[in-house]
Amino acid sequence: MAADGDILAKVEEFLLDDPSIGEDFEKFAEENCNVFEDSEENKLVYMDIYNKFQDLFNERIESFITKQGSTLEAFVAACEKADENESFALALIQGITSFEAFKTLMLEQKAKAK
Repeated sequence: MAADGDILAKVEEFLLDDPSIGEDFEKFAEENCNVFEDSEENKLVYMDIYNKFQDLFNERIESFITKQGSTLEAFVAACEKADENESFALALIQGITSFEAFKTLMLEQKAKAK
């Protein structure tokens, strides 16, 4: 089993080095960005799309962690122990799993598609 501290570094490397992650997320954004509007009000459908996005992201991370011989629980424990200012993976994951960051990503993709 991978050491708890190592799994955070491995996930960081995975997120940065695996091009399929970026491709999958870009495809998801392209398919869903037209629903979003640049306003303060958030429609209920945004949360449905956000939940699908999180499911996709979580599946990829959990699958990777399992292949590394670790567990999601060990990863969560490593995240809780880590200093977010010192862990790029933790900052990246928090950014990806933040609704506001997600909405910004969708609006950026929508603007790019025009």
